[in-house]
Amino acid sequence: MKIDTKKIETVLTDNTISAYRLAKEIGIPQSTITRLRKKDRSFRNLTVETLEKVKHGSIKIVSRGETHT
Repeated sequence: MKIDTKKIETVLTDNTISAYRLAKEIGIPQSTITRLRKKDRSFRNLTVETLEKVKHGSIKIVSRGETHT
C-alpha cells in the first residue's frame, strides 16, 4: 500500500480547516494536528495507523470540496 505523505502533510497543515474539526473528521487527536502545524512534531514520526486515518478522512473532506489541496 502506498501513502502519499505530501498529501497527508497538505491536509494536516491546511489552516482553512480548524485542528478541532480535522480531529473530529479524521479521528486523530487535535493535539497531534496542532503539534504538526507548529512543527513541534515531525511528519516522519507519524504511525502508519495515523497516516491511514488521515488518508481516509481527507478523501471525505476533499470530496466535499472543503480544502484547498
